Amino acid sequence: MRRIAMWSAAAMLPIALASTIVGCSGGTSTGGGGSPTNAAPTTGGSGGGKPTAIVTKETGTLKGKVTTKLSKSDPSLAEATKTLRAEMDKKDAEHCVKEAPEDQKEQQTWRIGDDGGLANAVVYLKAPQGKFFSVEPDKAKFDKEKVLDQPHCAFVPHVMVLFPEYRPADGSGKKSTGQKFVIKNSAKMDHNTDLLGTGFNQIVNAGKDINVDEGVVKPSSKTQPITLKCSIHTYMTGYVFSFDHPYAAVTNAKGEYEIPNVPADVPLDIVVWHESESKDGKSGVTLKAGDNNKMDFSIEKK
Repeated sequence: MRRIAMWSAAAMLPIALASTIVGCSGGTSTGGGGSPTNAAPTTGGSGGGKPTAIVTKETGTLKGKVTTKLSKSDPSLAEATKTLRAEMDKKDAEHCVKEAPEDQKEQQTWRIGDDGGLANAVVYLKAPQGKFFSVEPDKAKFDKEKVLDQPHCAFVPHVMVLFPEYRPADGSGKKSTGQKFVIKNSAKMDHNTDLLGTGFNQIVNAGKDINVDEGVVKPSSKTQPITLKCSIHTYMTGYVFSFDHPYAAVTNAKGEYEIPNVPADVPLDIVVWHESESKDGKSGVTLKAGDNNKMDFSIEKK
């Protein structure tokens, strides 16, 4: 396996990874919080000229597994959980600790399966410089609605990917896919969700949900997650990626991922992101048509 350490500026757009915190903030203002550079990811670039669409007749399925050599019994993970529990005990402990399931009151960064499978890693495709993925939403496979919940004192899911916009082949500009992004609070107490750098910062009352307006979570030229901030429960963390294509997936509890309908017979890059700031991937990969594209990756603790 070949790890991406750096890509040439003449051949690739840089990957900018941000290790940032997702949480809920105590303010009621809808004005943003956080750095304006904390934007969402996209793929491809103009390279100084008008980008061209990647057009293929064949598609395939990319799937595999992301693993780590870090043991799930590593003492550092137990210590991180101990620290988290201590913070949870300070506020709303009845609901955050006593009523919450175990997976919502354990450290969130390294969720490791019995065989080393790593959950919550994001695997996505990146177009070469000067190219972009042309997508027809009516033919693409993606969820029409994505829900971020706060059932106790953790964001569920901890990491998610969105596909709010696409780029048609004629280069006429990005258009809405119609995907809805809903922030839900099924907890017994209020939460606040602040998507840093987007201007979205709202209290979500117990048992309520909010539809995030189109245009709030927009794909941009920076390949990094949108993050959230919390001052009510400061330990709550999570990450939201926004792409202008559907070629992205988050690994499950076993570390497995699957991305359907990927472009075949054209060179592209595969990027693997993890909140630890570690990464993996492959560049210049040409995927085959059909269901035989299997690629595994590894993420190690720095």
